[in-house]
Amino acid sequence: MRNLILLATLLSLRTDVSLSFAPETSSLLTTCTPRSKTLCLKDSLSDTTGGPSSASAVSEHDIDQLVKLCYASSLSYLPIASIASSPYAAIAQSLRPIVQVVEPTTESGATIFECTAEGDDTIIVACRGSATPKNFVTNLRFQLKPLPRKLLKDATEEDARAHEGFQEAAEGLWERLEPNLMGGSIGRNKTIIFTGHSLGAGTSEMTALHASASSIGGADISQITTFGGPCIGDASFVRHVNYGALANTDIKHIVHDYDPILYNNGPLWERLGFERSGSTLQCDPHEARILTQNDPNGSMSGPRIPPFNIIDHCKYLGVFVGPRLN
Repeated sequence: MRNLILLATLLSLRTDVSLSFAPETSSLLTTCTPRSKTLCLKDSLSDTTGGPSSASAVSEHDIDQLVKLCYASSLSYLPIASIASSPYAAIAQSLRPIVQVVEPTTESGATIFECTAEGDDTIIVACRGSATPKNFVTNLRFQLKPLPRKLLKDATEEDARAHEGFQEAAEGLWERLEPNLMGGSIGRNKTIIFTGHSLGAGTSEMTALHASASSIGGADISQITTFGGPCIGDASFVRHVNYGALANTDIKHIVHDYDPILYNNGPLWERLGFERSGSTLQCDPHEARILTQNDPNGSMSGPRIPPFNIIDHCKYLGVFVGPRLN
């Protein structure tokens, strides 16, 4: 029943299927703009699979990078023509959107950003989260389906399985991203980072797998960073990601205990055999801060009552990451 209530709440979010969203409102910015950038070192990253840990601590540079990727994930919800007028675009001036694609069957989307800071040759692929009814249907197609053979080159985990809906969305997205990243000049000799929020967290990891297996020669994927994302595959999938296809990629999943989607669906994902790749970091939803076990300014013990406010699913590191309602 709890999951059905959450689903009804999600579906009640009235968004324009044409993906034409309004810019952020001043009230959202007041609530979600970072009050301060507090650096907290993580005592030890949570590595849920026994896989490689990306770091033993989070530096100030890492915090800046995480916030930048959070802004990219947020801006990916907007049509590319509207990004320049978004208040977040003014904050994240070093991000320049260059290509935006939409996969027609699932209506999943992604935006390619170029980092314009001097000496930064990074390309960010930000996969959009749920914004249309078809997106929510994609989320609900959570059957574990075997990975296609093309994603299992030289793999020992041939029985790896992942979320059926995310697989379909990522395959369609990669068909549209590949000509820009691999066949054109955008991604040539560049470092590529994949990021995304919610549904976009799932499609970003799956799309990164397609990029690593590209017939054009593969991509230098330095990082995958997700926000409020689900677990997307079984134990064999996680081993394939951590020790095979993306063994040299720094994979971080940013979560917080006040996210009702993660809180309510976590037990279901576990019962269905889903696990999480890479490393998991707990963040403050209101500030650019990664929490520690003994953080004097925040708690990792979780909320006193079960989280229910769907807006909290869209608050990460002081940034609103979600669809803008007309």
